[in-house]
Amino acid sequence: MKRVKRFFATALAVAMVASVSVPVCAAELPVDEEQVVAVSENSEQGSEDGVMPMMESYRYSVGPNWTRIAYNPNGINGDLYIDIENFNGVLHQVNIIMSDSAGRVVWTEDNCTQTSGTRRFECGANVCSVSIQIKPRWAFVEDHWYQVHVSY
Repeated sequence: MKRVKRFFATALAVAMVASVSVPVCAAELPVDEEQVVAVSENSEQGSEDGVMPMMESYRYSVGPNWTRIAYNPNGINGDLYIDIENFNGVLHQVNIIMSDSAGRVVWTEDNCTQTSGTRRFECGANVCSVSIQIKPRWAFVEDHWYQVHVSY
């Protein structure tokens, strides 16, 4: 009987360890300078001097209220980069909502930048609006407004 109990206890422990969910973050690969030069030289849309056109870049002051940081009625359909100045990820978290042209939520994530304050998001053609908020992680932490740089 002890062997049966020991076997089931071991099997249960293995099942519990295997079922623990761990958040997975995709690693961004660094872009090789040679690749950028090759793309810019072969691009028909670039200027004559071989430089790729820059992404649109904006700066916002974001706090606990939802702030729209990107909008395109035809769909963003590309990468969206967020960089928050002097972000304290221990005390505050960034939440994000992506919506379609009718205002329906396409995707949402709480604590989307973890503690870094920087992240790249892939927005499909159905994403027309992106809004974020930066709110305290705990009730005893005061609201804080951060400068957010957005490029897309």
